[in-house]
Amino acid sequence: AGGASDLSITHRGTGNSISVSYAASSARDTFLMLLTDSNQGSDSAISSPVIKVHRTSGSTSIDNLMQVFQEGGTEAVVDIRQHSTAGAAVLRLYQQDLSETALFIGTNTAVTEADVGLLEVLPATAGTVGIRISPSANVAHMRWLDGSDPASPVNGDFWYDGSVLKFRQGTTTKTLSWT
Repeated sequence: AGGASDLSITHRGTGNSISVSYAASSARDTFLMLLTDSNQGSDSAISSPVIKVHRTSGSTSIDNLMQVFQEGGTEAVVDIRQHSTAGAAVLRLYQQDLSETALFIGTNTAVTEADVGLLEVLPATAGTVGIRISPSANVAHMRWLDGSDPASPVNGDFWYDGSVLKFRQGTTTKTLSWT
């Protein structure tokens, strides 16, 4: 379409702009929506997302910008995969309002940032913690699986070798011990 949209929908009503229902109960390897980016351009400076969800700053909506909800099923709600040679993060989260939580993973009863989530990434402002982890009943806050030491540990690495916890401070590996 020469740079213009092939499909443009302007909706000023109160219902859904687009509603798609998929009722094939035995279909396999088919999708409700399939978006394919076949742009084979050689200009690596061009950045164009396959999906962009945008709400203008003048919006008065207090609802989520995007919500994915699965009722039943046995697969992951969201599955993100990236080719090993992509050279970029598989997922990026940017939070410009440093007074708000950047990432909140809750439970069926902890559903907003006002609740205590299972995992929260918070702004590192004075008096706050950058990452907060809250366990469910009878579950550890964190667990490091045992394994071999990193081949080239760097300052700040923390690992469990199967018998002791280790921390890399500068150029020295320290063993954390207690009695």
